Amino acid sequence: MAAAAWVRGLRTQIGRGCGCHVSAAAPTTSWRRTRLLTTSSARPQTADVVVIGAGVIGTSLALELTRVAGLRTVCLDMLSGAGAGSTSYSSGISRTCYSTLPGTAFAWEGHQVWKNWRDHLEGGRDHAHQHEDPQGYAQLALTGAAIPRSRLSAKFVDTVVQHMDTLNIPYELLSREDSEARFGLDLTAYGPPKNMDHQDFGTPSDPSYAIEGTLYMPEAGYVGDPQLAAKNLKCAAQRAGAEFAFNARVAEVMTGANGRVSGVRLQDGTSISSPIVINAAGPYSTAVNRLVFGSEDVEVENDMLFHPKPYRVEVAYADVSHGAQKLPMFADMDLGIYLRPDVGEKVLTGGIEAECDPHGWLEHPDDMDPSLSDLWTNYVYRLALRLPATQLPRASETRGVVAMYDATPDWIPIYDKSSLPGYYLAIGTSGNQFKNCAPAGQYLTELVQSVENGRDTDVNPIEFCLPRTGNVVNGAIFSRRRDMVDSTKSVMG
Repeated sequence: MAAAAWVRGLRTQIGRGCGCHVSAAAPTTSWRRTRLLTTSSARPQTADVVVIGAGVIGTSLALELTRVAGLRTVCLDMLSGAGAGSTSYSSGISRTCYSTLPGTAFAWEGHQVWKNWRDHLEGGRDHAHQHEDPQGYAQLALTGAAIPRSRLSAKFVDTVVQHMDTLNIPYELLSREDSEARFGLDLTAYGPPKNMDHQDFGTPSDPSYAIEGTLYMPEAGYVGDPQLAAKNLKCAAQRAGAEFAFNARVAEVMTGANGRVSGVRLQDGTSISSPIVINAAGPYSTAVNRLVFGSEDVEVENDMLFHPKPYRVEVAYADVSHGAQKLPMFADMDLGIYLRPDVGEKVLTGGIEAECDPHGWLEHPDDMDPSLSDLWTNYVYRLALRLPATQLPRASETRGVVAMYDATPDWIPIYDKSSLPGYYLAIGTSGNQFKNCAPAGQYLTELVQSVENGRDTDVNPIEFCLPRTGNVVNGAIFSRRRDMVDSTKSVMG
């Protein structure tokens, strides 16, 4: 294994004199029971890598770091189980329409994984000889995805078409009439997006805003139980040898005399020694960064050029009288919403950061108001303009969720090292990276191995070959020091 030398070097740093057994490779076929780390241990626990956050990104990292790199990995989460935070509120959409070519390639790779989810979890081995996950497996429902093309969306749609041509991703360009007949939607233009209290809400736009047709992408869908996906990744990681600790809030990211990360200390006083710590804490990622770079023990400055922040979102559920199951995932820049079908005659709808909507940036995730607001109402009424079968609920029948994203200003994630040796970043991922959890874990694992082997990825970014599609992504797109990307500046990426 290419990483063997640096793995041995790391274990020399953390294992000398502690009496721990270091195996050459992590076990790959036996179950490991989750071991909660407590203060009852006579000595600090040790690991090769500590991952902070057990959402779908953190658990994917734990799987790849353990199974591929052979590292002893401990994954921590302050909540009670895998995927219990922002992952559990994800809309679970798998789509391939992004404003950047690397983002599109990542999403196309991720979609192949979702179509072969069990195979990914088992590492390509014969399922008959492996343990069943007693919770069952997350399932991808294929619905297709569509974007109406109009004056408001033409730049994005045309860019997506170019990326799909480059990557040989299938699509169709449908007329307005064919789109309405296929999907049961009314493609009258009402944009730019407006709220219900606007005097022109529900009034058709002038002809210059007309919707010409749709870009339809058959290879798209959604995962109805995102938390189950994180639980599946956790179980696969445990089979490979990873350990998990829940109800484990990090109070300190420790540094050593050698000027690099040396582990973490939890709020209950437990310490875990490790020369590598990865921040995958979702909406709490900025709070974790403050623990690191706000410490007097850290002599280097945080050299990130921009920072993710928590972002409050609302998602509404609505009943429709008929036709929900013929709907694709629909990203509607004319109305400022997205929608997807749900089980039965139900539709899920949320926002895409339209100018008329309040943007939910927060300084700290604990500042979030958990109550549904007028935003929910506006989403549902805009949905009814596009989908006439929508049944508008009475006030007592409102159904939806309030949750937090972890987003960067350009809505492109940061998968990178940091200025502090041994401290890595998997942040700014909420809202549009659920579908990319597998390639994200694979990319970060290769990045960690490359950096720990001496590569300066700031100067020489990784050219990462995506294993299922063979497409190559330059890691500079995910750099903490990149120029702001010309994206939609929304959840669409």
